[in-house]
Amino acid sequence: IVTQNAPSSWQKATTVTTNEDAELMDFKLLGTDAQPVTCLESETPLTVEYAIRLRKVFDRPAFGLIVRDRIGRSIFETSTYSMGMAESPIGAGSTVVVRFVFNFNLRAGQYSFSVGVANRGFSRSEFEEYSLLMHDVEQIQVIESSNAIFYGGIFNMNPAATVEIIEECHV
Repeated sequence: IVTQNAPSSWQKATTVTTNEDAELMDFKLLGTDAQPVTCLESETPLTVEYAIRLRKVFDRPAFGLIVRDRIGRSIFETSTYSMGMAESPIGAGSTVVVRFVFNFNLRAGQYSFSVGVANRGFSRSEFEEYSLLMHDVEQIQVIESSNAIFYGGIFNMNPAATVEIIEECHV
């Protein structure tokens, strides 16, 4: 049984798909000082932290994260399974805290976060059971960093560039 837009402890999501085996209890975006943020300068570390209550035994659980732009395009997505993290069984009734920490080097704009919970991964990013997918559980405003290069596109790849004269002609 899959329920769309089911009631949950976390009410901010725009879309919820669940079989009710997992529930989002809390979600936080944390800056470098471990304090909640709603606005962040690009090129700055960000911690995405969320708490999930599991209502059944997950023998090989996976916890995921999606970052989307203001029109809903996926900018980045991964899961603990896709990252090759160890999978250990977690009992029914357990609450887990999941943290993703990264340098948030996206260009200035509005971004949203979606979370997922699944069980028994296979291949690169498929699962036997999908228990929870919640889109747009929180948003963040990214402002341009005064210390970064100017760039086009979606994110700063932090390039290194060299220019070498191999034959010189005098002007």
